[in-house]
Amino acid sequence: MAKTKARSGRDGGHSLIRRLRRQSTDTFSDVLDVMGLQNQVLRAAIRPLAPGMVVAGPAFCVRGRAIDAAHPAPPSAPYDVDRHLTPGCVVVVATGGHATSACIGGNVVVSYKARGCAGLVVDGAVRDGAEMRALRLPIFSTHVTPRRPAGRWSVVEHGVPISLPGQSGAEVVIHPGDVIVGDDDGVIVIPRAIAAEVLEAAETLARLDAKVAADIRGGRDREEALRKVDRFGHIRKYVPR
Repeated sequence: MAKTKARSGRDGGHSLIRRLRRQSTDTFSDVLDVMGLQNQVLRAAIRPLAPGMVVAGPAFCVRGRAIDAAHPAPPSAPYDVDRHLTPGCVVVVATGGHATSACIGGNVVVSYKARGCAGLVVDGAVRDGAEMRALRLPIFSTHVTPRRPAGRWSVVEHGVPISLPGQSGAEVVIHPGDVIVGDDDGVIVIPRAIAAEVLEAAETLARLDAKVAADIRGGRDREEALRKVDRFGHIRKYVPR
């Protein structure tokens, strides 16, 4: 089957995101596994704030850490994020393992959404949960707490590679522009350089899996239905440059 090439330009970018949103993280995970990239899923504790949330887009990387009087945050660092956001980006926040307060609150999310942010992935807590759900912006975090971040945690830089805990136990490295996809099953990171290839492979795999499921529903034995289809033959092994 011929592959569909992603169109370039602004409209092509929107088309790519729409296609990404139509595929599940399960399918992307299968593709990346077969390619040899088996550490691309973020830890299972990072969950959608509400069921049914789906996010897809290029990563806007943010790093933060715990602060106190002896270790203050760089002046204006949190506000610099707002001013550098690009429409359609997914803000991904590495918290440094901070868990004693929220790292993101309602006003932050209002500002991010106003600047075109497509969603947030936070390896830590958020607050103002009801307000965030009302904004209908996909948000993935480990938990919700009323405790504010002021004096406890702050953004320190953005636009740099970050690492978040992965489901395999190892850290998942995320570079600015890598593709983030999240749904009810979790959050996956697709390296930017192979995002179009991974998407095309996932679309093919989804069609093959639909055929297998149809055969099973039609009464075919599951082992026989799977044997009939080469589900992964179209996926190449990834060799980093």
